[in-house]
Amino acid sequence: MKKSIVKMMSAATAAAAAEKKADPAAAAPHQKVTTPVVNSMGRALSHMREDSIISLDPSKIDPSPYSDRFETDEEAREALDELKLSIHDEGQKIPVLVRPHPAAKDRYQLAYGHRRLLAIQALMAEASKPETIKIKAHVRKLSDAELIKEQSLENGVRENLTFAEMALWAVQLREAGLKQREMQPVLGQVQTVISNMLKVADSIPSDIIRAIGR
Repeated sequence: MKKSIVKMMSAATAAAAAEKKADPAAAAPHQKVTTPVVNSMGRALSHMREDSIISLDPSKIDPSPYSDRFETDEEAREALDELKLSIHDEGQKIPVLVRPHPAAKDRYQLAYGHRRLLAIQALMAEASKPETIKIKAHVRKLSDAELIKEQSLENGVRENLTFAEMALWAVQLREAGLKQREMQPVLGQVQTVISNMLKVADSIPSDIIRAIGR
């Protein structure tokens, strides 16, 4: 490998800092700056005001075709158990977002809320009357690109995706047809960092990255 992974990551961080420093808008002390996360949240809240909330059978919802994070570590399992307990005790407070499945009749694909879905599906599997378990959802017609952008909103809210998770997510965004400049608001990263993420992801097989973990 001509350039080590550590050097690529260091170069990406330094380039991002230099790019922000060189941007006059970023340096202005009294100028309002809106982050990609805030922009995404605003769009999502606007859409949700327009959508109605319906109750769906959790077993009819398939995961997103795009995987944006690792869920095989102990931290993720503990977080899922905590959410499952919270929903069992207090109910589902925030609806998920789904789209009608593009290839299967009477089914749906998840855009975001994957942990809520997993937790509710787990509760359904344990229930004596699983048919009574429902999930609150917004249903919206979404293209693949729109689904990816909505799914990325959840990443932005979480704000703790690792470099490795974002690198593999960037690869999927590229495969879905997004250019690096279009990935910037989705990933909340400047183009230089995204370029280095893609170099890292292209240098190491994805199964090895996932085996190493977050």
